[in-house]
Amino acid sequence: MVLGWIVYEAIDIIYFTGKIGYNGVSGIYNWYYETPKEEENKTEDQCCQREMIEELKKLNAKFELMEKNAKKSGEINNKIE
Repeated sequence: MVLGWIVYEAIDIIYFTGKIGYNGVSGIYNWYYETPKEEENKTEDQCCQREMIEELKKLNAKFELMEKNAKKSGEINNKIE
């Protein structure tokens, strides 16, 4: 029972020291070479997606208006004939 706990703690320590080391090295690398963070790219993508959604909503509204106008003009043409 104690052996399992010791193995668990050893694996835990190895994992978290490796994670801290990796994050430290990658942080220094990104700081030195000034690479953009993934979070910044995600916010830009989300912003573009929102703009695209708004544009699609506007286009749908215009299309529906054109359909209504086409139906009305078709009704008028049918009454004249």
